[in-house]
Amino acid sequence: MRVALLLIFIAFPLLEIALLVRAGEVIGFWPTMGIVIATAVLGSTMLRRQGLQVLGKIMDELAAGRPPLEPLADAGMVIVSGAFLLTPGLVTDTIGLLLLIPGVRTIIRRFLVQRILNSPNVVVDVVSTSTKSFEEDDSPFPHRQRRQPPGEGPVIEGEFERVNEKKRDPRR
Repeated sequence: MRVALLLIFIAFPLLEIALLVRAGEVIGFWPTMGIVIATAVLGSTMLRRQGLQVLGKIMDELAAGRPPLEPLADAGMVIVSGAFLLTPGLVTDTIGLLLLIPGVRTIIRRFLVQRILNSPNVVVDVVSTSTKSFEEDDSPFPHRQRRQPPGEGPVIEGEFERVNEKKRDPRR
């Protein structure tokens, strides 16, 4: 964990600075600044358009009574993309622009879902609040069993008695 933080907060900015300096040496200062500014303008334009599209998809999924898992993942990546585009640098701008491409987001989302679902520490319980039937085919996680919403399903009534406990002394 410490190595990852070291890379994120020290090595990555040093890489960005080195690339900006090298680009300035090769193509000149003003063309380098022009590239950084052009990617920021292009990225902010694409970010606004993609953000509105993702918001529309979230609203459509909610209106259909489905959990908006994919659009929410896309929204998270669009937000991360915006943060990368606001950070000056060639690597961050490239990552930010790549995250605005829907196909790239789909590949990343599939990878993350598989990694999360294959983790032994993750248990997924999905409970629907819609009025649609609760079928296995609608599940975003088809290999997991879904629970029925509370209040639906068979009710089992009965009486029980604890047989493993020692009888308590009534005087206590």
